[in-house]
Amino acid sequence: MAYEVYYWGACEKFYGRALSVLLILEETGTKYVIKDQAHKPEGTFALPAIKTSSGVVVSQSAAICHVLGHELNLAPTDAAADAKALQICCDAIDFITEATKPDFATERKQKWLTHFASVTSVDAPVNYGDFLLFTALELAISAFTAAIDESEYPAGLGKWWNKMLATKAVTALKGKGRQLMPGEANKAW
Repeated sequence: MAYEVYYWGACEKFYGRALSVLLILEETGTKYVIKDQAHKPEGTFALPAIKTSSGVVVSQSAAICHVLGHELNLAPTDAAADAKALQICCDAIDFITEATKPDFATERKQKWLTHFASVTSVDAPVNYGDFLLFTALELAISAFTAAIDESEYPAGLGKWWNKMLATKAVTALKGKGRQLMPGEANKAW
């Protein structure tokens, strides 16, 4: 059975918060189908949501990434590193919330970027947390109010960013003409 992803308009026009889910599935070469919001499974509230081949049904981006990471061997095998990957997922969601505010201050933004530089690694294998963080940063660059720019990344975060841009997943999805978020002001990703 293919994995099922549920998101607005089946991601035909925009990826939105389903991007991290799709990136993980692409990176691992997992077969999946995308269904629109009319097919949202019971027991989930907000989209995105997934149904895995093992029968897990869950929503919330951080929970989805964690489940996929474990089912698809994209989770760190060390318990402490796995806990850190989950923390990065939760941090990424908090960052998205802050980056959408019109008063996203330079000082606060720099604290976030410095934090992300400290918890990412260009040398470590890519894991599920990396894909949710990549999505959060990409949304802040491209889809919101240009809250950040890649030129603001501390050196370590910039190297990690370039590693993520070169992943099989990003190269598979980027440049397909879809937007990250709906709206005429958002450029194609």
